[in-house]
Amino acid sequence: MKRLVSILLSLIMVFSFAACGATSDATATTTAPSGSSTRYKDIMGDVSTFKQEKKVVIFQNFVNKNGTFLNGEKGPAPANMKICGEDVKAYAIANAVAMFLNAPEGEVALINKEGAVEKTISAEDFKNAYIGTAADGTGVIKAGSVEMKNFKYAVAADKEAICFVEASETIVMADLLKAIGAKSDATKYRFVATDKFYLETDAAAAATSEIRGTLSGAVNAALSIELASGKINDILYVDIID
Repeated sequence: MKRLVSILLSLIMVFSFAACGATSDATATTTAPSGSSTRYKDIMGDVSTFKQEKKVVIFQNFVNKNGTFLNGEKGPAPANMKICGEDVKAYAIANAVAMFLNAPEGEVALINKEGAVEKTISAEDFKNAYIGTAADGTGVIKAGSVEMKNFKYAVAADKEAICFVEASETIVMADLLKAIGAKSDATKYRFVATDKFYLETDAAAAATSEIRGTLSGAVNAALSIELASGKINDILYVDIID
């Protein structure tokens, strides 16, 4: 009889430990670290309802994806035109400009891939401009009577901009901000994808984060943060938040 009781007590202890182990594992699963992108996507807000901030819009994802989710319209259809003596498929950027916090005024600077201001255009011509990709993979822009090769950035007076990213090109955010004259010490930087997924960084992390072009034509970002491993695909724009 004593032996039977001893066996029963042993079995009870074994099952008790097993139950405790199961509870511990379940707790670990439901309290996943903040680096879990699945959990983050479940709790993040709808970025299209956020207060809008100054933007750097990524040209490729604006035209490749349903880039204008903020106003419910699809990206523009290409137009065949000749720019700088070359036949290209170019895209109207009016809806991309409409995503800016402020309507451009005065002059807009056109910056080449070397980081130099090559031409200036009026804000009106900027809103009606077309951007395309040349045969060598670099950007071209036509705005009014102005045409330019090796296009990289169009920058409004308040430092909102459109950025052209070449296939397989990597742009470090510190270099981008310097090129367009934007704040490198803003309160935070919000990187937003075409599907409304977003990640935010402080100024220090933003400086070493990267915008990366791909051979497929899409543009992604690699941020210097742990959340979601810092990865964000199909980046539509970067909010610069004071």
